[in-house]
Amino acid sequence: MFCKREQKVRRLARWFRASQDLGLIVGALLASVLLVCNGSDWSCSGAGDTRNGSATAPQLRDFFNRNEHGERICGADMCPLRVQTPLVADWANGSGSSFTQRSIYVGFIESGARAGGQSLLWLYVLFSLVSLILSLVAVVGRAHGAAFMGSSRQERSLGLRDVSITDTLLFAGPLAYFVGTEQAYMLGDFLRAFVSCSLGIGMIAGAMVGMGLMQLIVSCTLSMLLRHVKRIVVILAGFFFHSCLLLALSSWKPSNDDSALFYVIAASWGACNGMWETLLLSLVTLNHANHVTEVSAPLQALRFLGLGITFAGHGFLCESLKIIALVVLLVISVPPYATLEIRLEAQRKATLISL
Repeated sequence: MFCKREQKVRRLARWFRASQDLGLIVGALLASVLLVCNGSDWSCSGAGDTRNGSATAPQLRDFFNRNEHGERICGADMCPLRVQTPLVADWANGSGSSFTQRSIYVGFIESGARAGGQSLLWLYVLFSLVSLILSLVAVVGRAHGAAFMGSSRQERSLGLRDVSITDTLLFAGPLAYFVGTEQAYMLGDFLRAFVSCSLGIGMIAGAMVGMGLMQLIVSCTLSMLLRHVKRIVVILAGFFFHSCLLLALSSWKPSNDDSALFYVIAASWGACNGMWETLLLSLVTLNHANHVTEVSAPLQALRFLGLGITFAGHGFLCESLKIIALVVLLVISVPPYATLEIRLEAQRKATLISL
């Protein structure tokens, strides 16, 4: 109750990050319960209705390329499976289910599962672009107003007159886009090409829970350790560990014999993701406590844009190309952000010396 406004903002940011990680954990557990429920026929809705669908169910669950020995091609060597199947159209026409009336979504479903998913994802990309444009317009308008009224007392006291909202977005924006891209890869491609392909769909929930728990632990601890550890050290550590993870994924041949390694990689990826998001959020709350909305909105829009574009390209590129794209984005996005942090640290030291 007696804290300053900046302290309240930082504490609220910690709860905001914790709520996101808890939501991921609870959602994964709920999804696993539903999968077990339908797989075990626990009188769930539609679980006992297998008429005309028993022959096609294995085909729906086996959308993977295979090598000459009949084994699934998983990991970085996996590429999208190109098949023509009438299963979705038959289901929509009522031949594969117990429904006698055509659904209002038949026109959408008959376009094919992949085409329907791509339509939704490109719509998501469009909304992300619109949100980014609106956020940037709002930032430009607010920046003109701030230039007219003068910088705030808090920014002047910290010696941050030379670091504006525009500078933060230019230097931290690429990292926000990379965060969305790596999150989409983890939630889409890694879970399918590595976990589901090698261990089965039932193991996805465990990988997501491990990732969510590690994100929660890293976010909570790092937000408090940043007061005592130089931020550039954390940035270099995150860059090193994330690069090692991408290198491991590019050369690792997943197998169900080393199932524990899947959860270790998922948890390590969650630690890196929690590190990047905590750094970005603390950057906003520390340097723009009075303009959190103006800075957070464009950064979130860039993150959602990375999510949308990566999800949209899920069924077009091989895993090796996606990993290479992540490496390129990591190399491009981290140096500008590190430059911004070094600049801010130099200004803080200059302010302390002058005082």
